Amino acid sequence: MPHSSTVRISKKAKETLQELSSKSGATMLYVLDRAIENYRRRAFLEEVNRAYGRLRADEKASKEFDSEIAAWDTTLMDVL
Repeated sequence: MPHSSTVRISKKAKETLQELSSKSGATMLYVLDRAIENYRRRAFLEEVNRAYGRLRADEKASKEFDSEIAAWDTTLMDVL
């Protein structure tokens, strides 16, 4: 059995978790694990988007990035 911990959640969250579990046929632990993983992925992508925004806001860095991408794009034509 995987390691487990006790975590306090609101009554509303527990009711939602039970409902999702019941509708999907999955355990509440599985539903909660998937929800946490989806949240982690979204947080990661949001940080990537913020970093990309900072890159594009820096004119010099943006031009350097575009030049590097253009150089790598030519490798797609080498048929390897």
